[in-house]
This record gives sequence, structure tokens and C-alpha cells, in this order.
Amino acid sequence: MPPMRFRFRRGRVTVDDGQSAGAACLVEFDDGVTVIAAWDHAGDAIQLSVPAYRTAKGPRVLSRRWRTAQSDDGSWRSERIW
Repeated sequence: MPPMRFRFRRGRVTVDDGQSAGAACLVEFDDGVTVIAAWDHAGDAIQLSVPAYRTAKGPRVLSRRWRTAQSDDGSWRSERIW
């Protein structure tokens, strides 16, 4: 499972081994919480289906779909789809 780190919408994302085939990946948020998400290639981007989870401080976060795309400078950015 390729690990990814998330910050926030339009935030910088770290993608490790994002080109390998697979249906699941680890997503680590800034607060240290890690979840298993489903992913798929969408052209040059990666689409993630992140399940509902609880933050390190306890509030529940609803499931979301995210698109991560590589910018011209080579960094990856996140964008919530819904």
C-alpha cells in the first residue's frame, strides 16, 4: 500500500510510490491519524476514497473523496471532490 500524507484542501501531499498498482493505501494526516483508503489512477492524478475516521483529538470526520494531482513544480496537491 503506498503511503500518503494529507494536510488540508489544496494542501501539499506527500506521495510515496504512488505509481504502484493497488486498491488500498495508507493516508496519514498531520495529527498522526492513519487510515486505509481506496485509491485509483485518474489520468495523471490519484483519486482517494477516505473512510470516516476520528481525529487525534476525537471529533469524527465524514468520509470524503479526494483528488491529488502533481503540480508543475513536482509537488502533489489535494482537492476534495465531495
